[in-house]
Amino acid sequence: MRYLKTMALAGLMVACGGMAQAGPTLFAGLDWTIGGNTTLQGVVGLASSSMASSGRVTGAKGAVHFDLLGRGNQPEFRLSAVSGKGEVLGELGVGYSLGTGVFGVLGATGNYFEFGGTASFQGDVQGYFGVNSYGSF
Repeated sequence: MRYLKTMALAGLMVACGGMAQAGPTLFAGLDWTIGGNTTLQGVVGLASSSMASSGRVTGAKGAVHFDLLGRGNQPEFRLSAVSGKGEVLGELGVGYSLGTGVFGVLGATGNYFEFGGTASFQGDVQGYFGVNSYGSF
């Protein structure tokens, strides 16, 4: 099992004692969005996490999402915290769309997959599910 192993704090990589650690991991993926303009999104991001001896994983990820089908969806930028134990981690974050502004992110991520939803302050709600190259935690 590969461990992603540092915590991102204000743009700095800070080592955490008692945790398995490694550098940040670049990943790419495809997400299918549902609601609003349903489309296929390309995803490119950076993720970093730490695993405690108890098996609990905590970390962060940042990604850029962009419309691959030309349906008018504006690029999105997302920053999320991930935490959990086992094969699936909970994800909570915030994002910014060039089209709708600030939105919240709630979902789950795991080995090569992710799913969840976004909600903007204007009331726009979208779901998403997809695959990525992230691999195991």
